[in-house]
Formats: sequence, structure tokens, C-alpha cells
Amino acid sequence: MKSTFISSDEENIIVLLHGNSSSSKVFKDLRLNNSVLIPTLSGHEINENPDDNIDFSLQFYKQELISLINSYDQPILLVGNSL
Repeated sequence: MKSTFISSDEENIIVLLHGNSSSSKVFKDLRLNNSVLIPTLSGHEINENPDDNIDFSLQFYKQELISLINSYDQPILLVGNSL
């Protein structure tokens, strides 16, 4: 999973999760004063050629997101957009 991390002096991280048939680009003009993590879920990147054997189920995305979030030590605020 590709992600963009924008750091600030704030302790918390806001994770902005895009919806289905979308990408992290929906958040490109958003300006926050917090640290922000903006992942692009696998299979949603333009020009991405995912493996045909990947099961893009909700369970797959859940595990992918949990792994990403667990790689940070700060408190997380998860914000979803239609997913």
C-alpha cells in the first residue's frame, strides 16, 4: 500500500481513508494542522497493475490498514470516505 505522511508537531495522526473506486487524490487540497497519513489502498492507484490472485475484499483492506496503522506509535484518528 502506498501512503503519504505529512508530519507536524501534533502528537496524534489523522488517517484519511478514501472510498471504493477512488484514491488518495480526493484529499489533495485538504489542509490540516495535524500529522496526516493518507494511504492509497492496493488496486486503487492509477497505472497500478495488481496481481490477479489478490482478493480485494474488505478483509484484505482491513488487514492492510491495520498493518500500516500499527507501524506508528502515535494515537490514530481514522477518517473514512464512503468505505
